[in-house]
Amino acid sequence: MGTIVLNLEIYKDKICRGTLKCMSSEKFNEQHLDSSYKSDFLYKLFMQKSIYHRDIQNGILIKVN
Repeated sequence: MGTIVLNLEIYKDKICRGTLKCMSSEKFNEQHLDSSYKSDFLYKLFMQKSIYHRDIQNGILIKVN
């Protein structure tokens, strides 16, 4: 059983939390991941079928089955 931690709508140039809270991809990366990520990182990552991304340096794990 999983628990929804965050509900996101991911577009190439912006990321939205809910229907009204959108921000640029760059700003989202700065606040929630790391500013070193490219602006379209999450978009490209979630376009894949199976996702496993581990960033040991920044302590980030993204896994979707």
